[in-house]
Amino acid sequence: MSPKAAPAAILILIFSLFGLCASGSSNPFEGPLGLVVIDPGHGGSDPGAVANGIEEKSLNLQIALALRDELSKAGINTILTRDDDFYLGLQDRCDIANSADWPLGVTAVFVSIHANSYATSEASGLEVYTCHEDRFVPVLTSLSPSAQGFRFAALSPQEASNLRWDASASLAGSVLEAMQRAFPSMKSRGVKQDNLYVLNCTSMPSILVEVGFVSNPEEAQSMKKASFVSSMAKAICAGILSAAD
Repeated sequence: MSPKAAPAAILILIFSLFGLCASGSSNPFEGPLGLVVIDPGHGGSDPGAVANGIEEKSLNLQIALALRDELSKAGINTILTRDDDFYLGLQDRCDIANSADWPLGVTAVFVSIHANSYATSEASGLEVYTCHEDRFVPVLTSLSPSAQGFRFAALSPQEASNLRWDASASLAGSVLEAMQRAFPSMKSRGVKQDNLYVLNCTSMPSILVEVGFVSNPEEAQSMKKASFVSSMAKAICAGILSAAD
């Protein structure tokens, strides 16, 4: 490098670092939605809940594939953690989400699809989970294995965790509201917090959706219908898009 070129190169480096810090100083979970990571729960040797002629893993995948199609129609990029009936560990699901890359200026969310079950057939309804509000999420640092770790450079891990939870809670409420509108006869069990691995170890706002109880004969009968799968996917999509507005 020539002596004349050196100052220019140094200035470019300084401005680049300044731009990175400036971009990291804002909330990394705000902005137009650019990516949804869709996680169909269970799969392969892990069927999930099984009752009333339904295997949860298959229902989850059907809804996830339909949700992908609905989001694609809306111009949203998607990644499926699985697109067929195979086993995928919890860390594998998080690794897929955390290795995803998306442009500056847009955001991404993680949505895990599940169906509920209980020991008695009376349990029913819809619910959506986030991690606990005070949960510290260790992947939200600039040294994170996440492909998006640079977004958190100007925040402490706890600050990033708090912002992530706020966005997750907003997303969960929006999705549950949309599900209630689509299925008014189904009981709303509310937005809940739980210590679930995929909600604790992903670097983006994350929710887990429970679409009903396979152990409830009436709800299971509805789940067997293509119309249920389609309507549920459209409702979840509507909730995601509404939260992003």
